Amino acid sequence: MGRPAGPMARIVLAQDLAARLPEAKVLMPGDPVPPNGAASVHVSMQEFMPDGAGSVALQADWFVTAPQAGGLLAQGRFSRALPCGKSPAAQAREMSGLLAHLADTIARGLLSRAGGSL
Repeated sequence: MGRPAGPMARIVLAQDLAARLPEAKVLMPGDPVPPNGAASVHVSMQEFMPDGAGSVALQADWFVTAPQAGGLLAQGRFSRALPCGKSPAAQAREMSGLLAHLADTIARGLLSRAGGSL
């Protein structure tokens, strides 16, 4: 069973999504939701830690919902591992890179569902 992304991962993922989708479309964690509602991105992480062998993996299920648009907008699974070495700086850099890849995947899922524009 997965767990929600931690606070830092949520912020980094939101920033990555904002860079990939029109700026006005992405709220940062903690921002107020507009009165007309907003879509929500949900990420459940099964794995997101460096290992002792010098790699880091991210395995997650994700889905985007928008009740005002009829419910589920997009969903998917993400699994990728990258070599990172054993230094904390290298591990943090590759963990950030994995979140960027996840943001790419979510943005592609949304854009394909929306016909290329949101």
